[in-house]
Amino acid sequence: MSNPLFKYNKDALQQLNELTLSILKKKSRVTICVIGKTGSGKSGFGRYLRKKGIGNIAPRKVSVIDDGVMSIRFLGIFNKRIKNNISTSTPDELSPFLPYIKACPILVYVSSNPVKRLSKTDIIVKITIDDEERLSRLIKRNGDANGKKRYDASNNVCDIKLPHSEHFMQIKTDDY
Repeated sequence: MSNPLFKYNKDALQQLNELTLSILKKKSRVTICVIGKTGSGKSGFGRYLRKKGIGNIAPRKVSVIDDGVMSIRFLGIFNKRIKNNISTSTPDELSPFLPYIKACPILVYVSSNPVKRLSKTDIIVKITIDDEERLSRLIKRNGDANGKKRYDASNNVCDIKLPHSEHFMQIKTDDY
């Protein structure tokens, strides 16, 4: 049974596939940074890519790190969660994951505040959503008081200055 929430815009996914393949012609690994406000659908997009892959790139070739946690297939049937327990002052927050991502040409890094990662990324994907829908999702997920609190706290988080990137795309959550 498919979840309609994870039917993303086919044009955007095709564009992401083409960008990824063009970069893989020049490099052995592509780093995709998925950004957006809390409740916008970043983690859902990361899960989608981990389960479905990117275009004709198989899921086994895609590693997803979502807010410092990576889920990997273990023995082909189990999921093992790897956490980054290193302090945020670490020069590269991906170092604990390197042994697990060596064989994967696609690295998807999901974060609402990816300041350290942005300058090292090949493709930036910004997930956006209507504010009313985002608030509704946060309230459903966290309850009335906590949902509103998370909504208010995250309103300016993703307004970070993006570095110049020739590979930037925006996917509106309403597109799925």
